[in-house]
Amino acid sequence: MIVPSPASRTVHWGALVNARDLGGLPAASGTTVPGRIFRTPRLDDLDEAGWAAVQASGVRTLVDLRNDDEVGQTLRPPAIGRRHVPIEDHAHPGFLETWGERLDSPAYYPTNLELWPDRVAAVFAAIAHAPDGGVVVHCSAGRDRTGLMTALLLQLVGTPVDVIVEDYLASVDAMHSHARATPDWHERARDDEAHAAHAAESERHLRAFLAGTDTRRFLEAQGLAAEADAVSARLLD
Repeated sequence: MIVPSPASRTVHWGALVNARDLGGLPAASGTTVPGRIFRTPRLDDLDEAGWAAVQASGVRTLVDLRNDDEVGQTLRPPAIGRRHVPIEDHAHPGFLETWGERLDSPAYYPTNLELWPDRVAAVFAAIAHAPDGGVVVHCSAGRDRTGLMTALLLQLVGTPVDVIVEDYLASVDAMHSHARATPDWHERARDDEAHAAHAAESERHLRAFLAGTDTRRFLEAQGLAAEADAVSARLLD
């Protein structure tokens, strides 16, 4: 099959960058269905027209991976529900000391699963039990925490590693471009050479993480076999 590019899966909701539909991708038993799960950055700054575009896309649930201190006020319409499921605890002894400068890399993904398997599992439960309609999974930039959850979601349904990596690197590129175009963005923009090196390193770490991770076994170990089936069905059926 011809795999749709990340650019072709981009959704245009107001001024959001780095927002994509996870539909149309190859899976072990078919193709993921468009409109079921989206990955995005924070939606805090969307205006009413932007939120109308989100709702018109069929989205009915947001799964917010951010910590409490990152969450702001939004114009989210009542028809779109929100589940707040932070997947990190920055108060954990040593976490920020070890990873604070590398939270823009999949290098820390194994540590996240090791420290907070219950939090990651709770995201799958939130998706599994969401009402009918599209689900948006997002953090702040829509790259790192969202990248972790996207990688696990796609691995669960058997999306090839190369496709998962391509999707992640699209977010790395998108946020690099955004940082360069937005002087007050909270991340310092890298020059092109440094960006290329960072992207290559990120790809190596993501491939290693996926090689050492089995999402279904992880969820079964957390007692969420039924939720794993439900999430797969949401993406595929």
